[in-house]
Amino acid sequence: MTRPELSHQRLFVSIPIETGINQELNRFQQRLATGLPKGKIRWVHSTNRHITLIFLGDTPMPSARIISLIDEAALSTPPFALPLGSPGAFPSPHRPRVIWLGLDDPLRHCLHLRDSLRLKLDPPMDTQAEKRFIPHLTLGRVRPEGRITEFDWKLKTAPLQLEVKEVQLICSRLTPSGPLYTCLHRSRLRRKN
Repeated sequence: MTRPELSHQRLFVSIPIETGINQELNRFQQRLATGLPKGKIRWVHSTNRHITLIFLGDTPMPSARIISLIDEAALSTPPFALPLGSPGAFPSPHRPRVIWLGLDDPLRHCLHLRDSLRLKLDPPMDTQAEKRFIPHLTLGRVRPEGRITEFDWKLKTAPLQLEVKEVQLICSRLTPSGPLYTCLHRSRLRRKN
């Protein structure tokens, strides 16, 4: 008996991370982990790193219309760079649950791209809609039984910048060993003249 096709998928739109940046982030994660009790943080594997722009949630199979709207939003923004910033945490460094690396967006290109996607897609599940958007890369999640009290928030990465040239529509499948991400569509940003 064959399994029926899933009619809904857990989807989000993100910026992928290039190999050179991922290699630096691997080194940076190792530096952050130095001195911390082992097993307190579940570090994000390099294959799962991304910048989430819009979380669509449990969504019908992506239609040509959704893909077309993502393409339109991508074409409204030229390629841009996001310099690597400083580490931070949600909800706060005093009670970290999610440890992330900020990305500097002085010209607000990332914010413009996100706003363009939100206007076109009107995502019902985008819980960041009412919050200030902070471009960031999630590095790790503090385990429920873990508590981090000593952490060097002043550590810096190498002075690199992420070159943003495309966005991706990603399907996320949650498994006991962590999420599995599949790229369903790539949308190139507008080429410079």
